[in-house]
Amino acid sequence: MRAFITLVAAICVALGAQSPQERIQSLLDSKKIPAKVVSTQDLGHNLRAVVVEHTQNGERIMLFSSSDGAVLFNVGELMWSEDNAFLGKLERISTEFEKAQKARVDSAALELFNTHKDAVMSFKAKKPTTNTLYIISDPMCPYCLKELENLPSRLESSNVKMLVVGFLGEDSLKKASEILSQKSSDERKNLALLQKIYDKNYKPKDTKNPKVLEISQAVAQAGVHSVPYLIESK
Repeated sequence: MRAFITLVAAICVALGAQSPQERIQSLLDSKKIPAKVVSTQDLGHNLRAVVVEHTQNGERIMLFSSSDGAVLFNVGELMWSEDNAFLGKLERISTEFEKAQKARVDSAALELFNTHKDAVMSFKAKKPTTNTLYIISDPMCPYCLKELENLPSRLESSNVKMLVVGFLGEDSLKKASEILSQKSSDERKNLALLQKIYDKNYKPKDTKNPKVLEISQAVAQAGVHSVPYLIESK
């Protein structure tokens, strides 16, 4: 009996010795959530900022937990407090997380420009420069059309490389397929091609290139979920 009591006491001490990060990981594991805890930071007021990473696709999100790691939750965009120091710390941590996320996604997306060189539209700046703007764009996206209209001004100070995806439905895939099948090494012809097919009144041909779907899926897996997505490189 005494040995059993000693064993139970030892287990209780071991469980109690878990760090907040370990306890959060145990909570995720118990719920069979495929994620690992990357980091936690104390916020005060018995709260922690917690960064978790999906073990399958590598995406990261920031959540909140109780200080002991026993409760994990997401509060969305809204949080009110009269403690300005707390709000300042939260803003700093959130900004650092967003910058780190952007850097991770940028790195993964740039790899795709190398992997799919044959699908990239390249435009040289008016004057020699090492600056390059990488754009991931969808022909059915109105904001992408505006970005395309800004291309001449972009080329004043930077080279531009564009990768066209089909994120926004069947017409996106069809338009992107047309662009991929008709692109050439002539920058002027490629710009005219983009302007024609990006026009909101243009009706795409009923054709879909499997390469476009492959690129679109790879871009999404890299963490790009909205377009236009811009990466500036020097």
